[in-house]
Amino acid sequence: MSPRQNSESPVADGLGTRASSAFVWQGLQHFGVKAIYVIRIPILARLLAPDDFGLMAIAFVAVGAMMQFTDFGLVPALVQRADTDERHYHAAWSIGLLRALVVTATVFAAAPLVAGFFSEPRAAGIIRLLAFRPMLQAVASIRTADLTRNLEFRGLAVLNLTDAVTNAVVSIALAPLIGVWALVAGALASPTVYAALSYVIAPYRPALAIQRSATGSLVRFGRWVFITGVVAFLGNAALQAVISRRLGTVELGLYFLATRIAFLPSEVSSELVGGVAFPLYSRLQSDSDRAQRTFRGILIGMAVVLLPIVGLLIALAPVLVDGLLGPRWQGTAPVIQVLAAASGLSLFANAAVPIFKGIGQPWRMAALRTVQSVVLVALAWDFAGRFGVVGAAAAWMPATVAALVIAVAMMVRRFPGVLRGLPFLLLLILLTSSAGAAAAYVVAHVTQGAAGFFLGGVVGGGLAAVTLWNLDRRFDLGIRSVTAQLTPLSRGLRNRLGGGDGAN
Repeated sequence: MSPRQNSESPVADGLGTRASSAFVWQGLQHFGVKAIYVIRIPILARLLAPDDFGLMAIAFVAVGAMMQFTDFGLVPALVQRADTDERHYHAAWSIGLLRALVVTATVFAAAPLVAGFFSEPRAAGIIRLLAFRPMLQAVASIRTADLTRNLEFRGLAVLNLTDAVTNAVVSIALAPLIGVWALVAGALASPTVYAALSYVIAPYRPALAIQRSATGSLVRFGRWVFITGVVAFLGNAALQAVISRRLGTVELGLYFLATRIAFLPSEVSSELVGGVAFPLYSRLQSDSDRAQRTFRGILIGMAVVLLPIVGLLIALAPVLVDGLLGPRWQGTAPVIQVLAAASGLSLFANAAVPIFKGIGQPWRMAALRTVQSVVLVALAWDFAGRFGVVGAAAAWMPATVAALVIAVAMMVRRFPGVLRGLPFLLLLILLTSSAGAAAAYVVAHVTQGAAGFFLGGVVGGGLAAVTLWNLDRRFDLGIRSVTAQLTPLSRGLRNRLGGGDGAN
């Protein structure tokens, strides 16, 4: 079996050049942001207690709920829409600002009720301060949507890296002085800096103006983005509420930190690919063959990167907790392992979301997240009662499997040949990832400590990469061709050196 058709370039014209540049900058942005986050989390875990992270998780649920319940998806609608004028930008910015005012006022007033629902009155003050975060986010330039639509990701990279650095510096600097309030300060400082810088990178003169003719087409697309966001948020919020009420704030803090670590690789790959793939698919929505080839190539590229990292996380989670996070976080390792496995299972569905969005069928995306959230919420209470915080995390497994089944069925119905040769390639990548994880486990447990974690990661990741490269070279599987086309740095450098795929 030789899926050589995967090696065809999915985008082989001028659009390919812009897509490759977008991948470069999107890659630099997300790897930079997550690298800052990876550095920030262990430091804060040493300076703060699990209880502090639990309080912050409750506050983010409160603010996030209102943001999701009032998110009409206008910015993605601006990106997907082929023709926009100043009326659309003014309408989107004005609605966003009014929405933020409502969110801030509602969350501020409801803070004691939310804290009482989670049985944690200390969270009320934190919720009230974080209620101002939506206002700070809303005043940013709406013209950043142009950067996404035109695949000009350099400006977005500068904005998001500055945001991450600001949050990390403020939080770490203040943590020894004011404890959990340092996390609040970082969460408020970062959108303030982002908003100010956005007008430099994407100039826009704000105007409060809402015209029905301008908002109608945006809302028709954005309503599905709204539904998707609400459903996904409700699933996460319900699970956190179950943990808080049934197990306590400390366990919620353990779960909160575990999700940040376990879902990190999946978030990086989904944000990196989705950020570029959505506007790219929007331009390919009338060409099903190219859209299908692009999806296949992107899925393989994501699998080559994501599955080995998931394997390493599962193998190295105990060493990570003992060597880097410290004794206060004992019990987090199995939670990280279960959630990391679930993130690996979400690969196909996460790759399908931007294509559904880009070809103008966002209802499929909403259906995926609805199935996942319903299964998650249905099982969370029972699983948490039986197996504690590990059981609560385990509810993600059947929920993710359900979303996977629906995503495969939808993709096959829309693109009948999309699975040809893919199961074999994905199984091969999974087996090599497992071999790398096994090697990492042995090395880490022989070496121990932080050194064991890093050395195990290097050895395991290196073994998986070398094994996969040799198998591809021996059996001509086409993996190297796909990853060369879709890997940000390699593709970008080849284009800049004149050795691209014919893009001009």
